[in-house]
Amino acid sequence: SLGAPLPTAYEAALFGVETFFAEQVREYYGPYKHSQIEAFLTKRWGKDGLAKYERMHLRKTYNISYEDSENDLASSTLRTIPVTAHCPWKYHPDDITTKAQMREECKFLRYVM
Repeated sequence: SLGAPLPTAYEAALFGVETFFAEQVREYYGPYKHSQIEAFLTKRWGKDGLAKYERMHLRKTYNISYEDSENDLASSTLRTIPVTAHCPWKYHPDDITTKAQMREECKFLRYVM
């Protein structure tokens, strides 16, 4: 036995996606406290992990238009984009895998799809 700790489902979703993005993991396997999410982000994405996560969930990051220009909150359609992805187009609709957020966060995805 290596004695290596296994990541939580949420931590695994921060590393890679195939069938579930972190938001789905949170829904299916949560609830996670906000403090736990922050700790996971720092542990797995480094000291800037929380800032990266928060940036990912602002529509203005991807120039997505607002119905209410005063609203700077995240759109429910934005995802936490992990470090890796394995065939996300097999399990997720095109409106997720081809939209501005995925293009911005996954610079090489356009060469794969």
